[in-house]
Amino acid sequence: MARTIDIVETAVKDHAENSGGGTFSVLPAGEYEFTVKDVKEGPAAKSGANASKSILNAQLRIVDDAPVGKGRVFFKRVPLFQAWAPSEKSPQGATAHDHFQFYEGLGYDVSKGILPDDKELLGKRITGKLVVKKADDFHDEPYNEVTSLWASKSKGKPSAVADIAGDVWATPAAAAPATDAWAPAPADVEYAKSGKAF
Repeated sequence: MARTIDIVETAVKDHAENSGGGTFSVLPAGEYEFTVKDVKEGPAAKSGANASKSILNAQLRIVDDAPVGKGRVFFKRVPLFQAWAPSEKSPQGATAHDHFQFYEGLGYDVSKGILPDDKELLGKRITGKLVVKKADDFHDEPYNEVTSLWASKSKGKPSAVADIAGDVWATPAAAAPATDAWAPAPADVEYAKSGKAF
């Protein structure tokens, strides 16, 4: 026999917005503040030259004081090494830039190969560039991806974000130099408003 339970609309909405379930709208491309929600070590590849290496599956959560996307979680694969295995394209092995961006963005000097304990990373704040990607073999619709990370400039305050269709606030020019904030080109803003993927 099926069970009937009470429906709590706020719980249903919260679950859809903050879990792996539900449908998520694509956020405007731009600069967002995140905190490290969780990290879990895993293999860098199933096979090939990098199969013996490990990555950190980092969950990056948009901060609660963000005007758009607050609480949304994005995943970033962070290499637990400084260079990928040599390949035909990169005989010396390509630099694992995501490794340096993540750890240096959180304030760690990893140049000597010493990484902090995973627990130390939790709750730390970092800034990232969120882009809109086109649908592909793994995604039926456009989606967001975190492509770059760097140190948070906010010191606990919201970061500068592009003002797109009134959904996101912008840092006033007097408060931050133009070089301190990333903003899309006007044509990109119009394209983002259209709902199409970049």
